[in-house]
Amino acid sequence: MGATDVPIIQLSLSSKSLPDTKLNDLGQNIIRPALAVVHGAEVPYPYGGKPRVIMADLDPQALQARGLSPTDVSSALQHQNVILPAGDVKIGDKDYTLAMNNSPDVIETINAFPIRTVDGRTVFMRDVAHVHDGFQVQTNSVSVNGTPGH
Repeated sequence: MGATDVPIIQLSLSSKSLPDTKLNDLGQNIIRPALAVVHGAEVPYPYGGKPRVIMADLDPQALQARGLSPTDVSSALQHQNVILPAGDVKIGDKDYTLAMNNSPDVIETINAFPIRTVDGRTVFMRDVAHVHDGFQVQTNSVSVNGTPGH
């Protein structure tokens, strides 16, 4: 068996309606994990696009007014955005897939994270930061038939 006998798949994504941040997110977090379970598969990271990142832009004056620091915000995020493995439970002859409700799936949920109670009032993320969808600096580009792709 030689190198030419090894099956190879090359997958590219493009869209006229989805931005390249969404394509990158789909390739990295939906398609890649599904292919990674194939025995013997080598699944590299997607090329092209802007990797999605949830950004929290802190307001230094709002933090100072409440006696908080960026470390307080970071700690609150770490304690409230924990990714735990899901699994399954077997009850009798049934096998149920479990999903954990432990990582927020919408930005508004992160904005509602409590940071700390100061003088009897709870300070939330929205009080000291602007949480929004963002992306990392793009380091490469891919084009599929003249359309940005992955």
